[in-house]
Amino acid sequence: MINPNIRNWQYTKGIQYGFENTKSYVRNRDNYQCKQYVSNTANHVHHIVWKSNGGSDRPLNLILLPDCHTKVHAGKVVCPIRSGSVNNYRDVGVLNSCMKHMFAEYEDIIPTQDTYGYITNAVRKQWGLEKTHVMMLV
Repeated sequence: MINPNIRNWQYTKGIQYGFENTKSYVRNRDNYQCKQYVSNTANHVHHIVWKSNGGSDRPLNLILLPDCHTKVHAGKVVCPIRSGSVNNYRDVGVLNSCMKHMFAEYEDIIPTQDTYGYITNAVRKQWGLEKTHVMMLV
């Protein structure tokens, strides 16, 4: 969706290739540390633009926050990165909400299953399958 001119193999081997999920990619990208605060506690992956405000799960909308994460959500401290610095990919959120309706509408006609990328990744590895968006069953 970011670049419609790429080929399928370029999409499947993007910046998150080899990581279990988006959270593990963000933790690695940020060297397991918050950009502003240093903490000995585990860092939490935080949405810069909250999902309730149309934010996405894309890495550009995610940062690491230490123990101040709960304080940010409680409104006691301000996130060090402003929401204006991110593209919120609202259209992707609309698509995601439509998918649930499509699953419900067609579940009796076509076998469907709602899942998450990290689950798909684990199943693919278990079965020795290549990461692709097209699979021919023979």
